[in-house]
Amino acid sequence: IVLNSKATSLRSAEIRRALNQAVNRESVVQNALNTYGIASSGPIWPRYWAMANDLPSFGFEPRHAADVIARSPRAAGQRPGRLRFTCLVPPDSLNERIALEVKRQLEAVGVDMVLEETPQDQMMQRAAKGDYEAMLIEMISGPTLLRPYLIWHSTGQLNWGRFGNATIDTALDRVRHAPTDNEFRL
Repeated sequence: IVLNSKATSLRSAEIRRALNQAVNRESVVQNALNTYGIASSGPIWPRYWAMANDLPSFGFEPRHAADVIARSPRAAGQRPGRLRFTCLVPPDSLNERIALEVKRQLEAVGVDMVLEETPQDQMMQRAAKGDYEAMLIEMISGPTLLRPYLIWHSTGQLNWGRFGNATIDTALDRVRHAPTDNEFRL
């Protein structure tokens, strides 16, 4: 699920971190995908050969997430103690199952994630305009960094959502131009 950091309800980095901590990725794989998949914590395949084992990641911490969400300021029209945002979801049963599982988990920490079924072409149009709060999209990372580079580099050909910043670009370019495996390792 891609969160729009420019959306009023999701502007706070602390809120976005809490949302990440509220989702048990293993349960999503178990319940929504019937164990067909691998829980991921980022845009790079979790079993990528150059991925360091000690990188920081979001752990499943629902109590902490609930505390952060409960004490965060609310946008106009939101219920006290609850966070509300809309998530665009492609119209198919797999994405619906994933969205419903995440929605269930977020409800447990005080978040109302409203699901809006949206055709893929409309999702891409809205993403390009920044007209969304969150969207469930498939981002296959695979066994190389080609796809993450094309999606997350600010000039990437598949960066329809205008993701990225100078820090991400520098890291991706450093890896892209690394002359040795040791310099390539993340």
